[in-house]
Amino acid sequence: MKIIFDNDATIVDYHKFIEKYAIPYFRRKYGMEVVNINSLEIEDVFDMKNTLIKKGYSQKDAEIESKRIIEKFWVGFRYIIYSLPGMFYKDAAKTLKKLKKQGHRIEIHSSRLKADNRGLIGKLTRALMYLQYWLNGCFISCKCFYCYQDDTLKAEGVIKRYPDIVFEDKPEMCEQLITEKIKCVCVSGKHNREVREGKYVKRLNSYKWIEVEETITSLIGTKKWNLYKEIAKSDVFYKRVLFIRQGIKKSFKPIVLNANRLKKIEDRGVIYASNHRSTLDPIIITAIINEPIRYAALARFFRGEDSIFNNSKNILLRKITAFGFKKLKFFSVERIRDDVNANNNNSIKEMIECSNIKCKIGIFPEGTTLKNTENDFGEFNDSFIRLAALTNAIIQPITIYWFTHKGKRKCIVNFGSQLEVRKDNMNEVFSIFMKCQQEQLQENRNKASEYTMR
Repeated sequence: MKIIFDNDATIVDYHKFIEKYAIPYFRRKYGMEVVNINSLEIEDVFDMKNTLIKKGYSQKDAEIESKRIIEKFWVGFRYIIYSLPGMFYKDAAKTLKKLKKQGHRIEIHSSRLKADNRGLIGKLTRALMYLQYWLNGCFISCKCFYCYQDDTLKAEGVIKRYPDIVFEDKPEMCEQLITEKIKCVCVSGKHNREVREGKYVKRLNSYKWIEVEETITSLIGTKKWNLYKEIAKSDVFYKRVLFIRQGIKKSFKPIVLNANRLKKIEDRGVIYASNHRSTLDPIIITAIINEPIRYAALARFFRGEDSIFNNSKNILLRKITAFGFKKLKFFSVERIRDDVNANNNNSIKEMIECSNIKCKIGIFPEGTTLKNTENDFGEFNDSFIRLAALTNAIIQPITIYWFTHKGKRKCIVNFGSQLEVRKDNMNEVFSIFMKCQQEQLQENRNKASEYTMR
């Protein structure tokens, strides 16, 4: 689950800082009095432009002077104070750590003054921001911080990240997110009391975990929230075994064709549909794509009756396979030819639910590894096409080919162009997919011949 947090007045207690430092400063330094105590921005709290105009400034000079004195206020020790760990809202750090520990992706988006600057000032501003989170025990990667010049650019940036939920404080931002049908948690403050709860927005009065979880649940539903948590938990396990990826790539050195067709999709689910030549296929594909993929796999693997390690019956390898498949939240399916009473309704339902929340699903439509190597393919089942149409997912065709070179097994993985599916073009897409498989298989064979001729 991707959760975006605004920074100022959402995680950092901006109001407390303004009351403690800004109001006394501007009263003492410039003789200004508070005009709008419930406003967020300093210039609005003091109605700064009009205050300066009353003191004899022209409108243009008032704008310039207003900007100058606000920038002066933020330069130096006051900004350092604002960046201290203790400026977080109470329990905000605990909530961030809890969500991150559960496996959710946390991003911080800010339109903080100077934070987007590419020069030294911007670097120092961002460094203090990172440090504030890290000193609070929230170890969020620098790559997960996004800074913007203003709220307009920030809104565009947030929307382009396709978040599942956004924590925000500004009414205007909440309104824009709601327009895009993005779920929004409005962190309550003096300046946003007019924001009313609805289908896409709920208010949050404190960062106590029980309230945060209740608020998220009220936005997306208990069942969906539990599914997000299960997926996030399996993603944590995936990251822990990520070290295997380099070992797999080094061991098999897969040849990748048409990698440019493998485009990262964040706003919807993706179904990776491949032919099936070896029980190692899912490991190879995942190692190349490098993101969690939940595969539909035969139930015997979950029962520990078989292993993905070249169908080895070694009890330890069978247990490792069963454990891994369950932890990675793969989908257990039975074949009719193995059990005439096979019922995969629950697994299909799980696939639909996961695809609907933008998960990546791996399917081998042939249903088993191809045993008869005289044939190009087995019989492809088109259920993955229906799944894509039902959940608005993209289909990523893959054609994998194994061959032997100098006594070692090698594989070629070929990516086809991504396919859009609608309910009215499913047959057409399936035909395109099958044509793609045939063409890419020949391309793989040509590449294998070229490789073995070296």
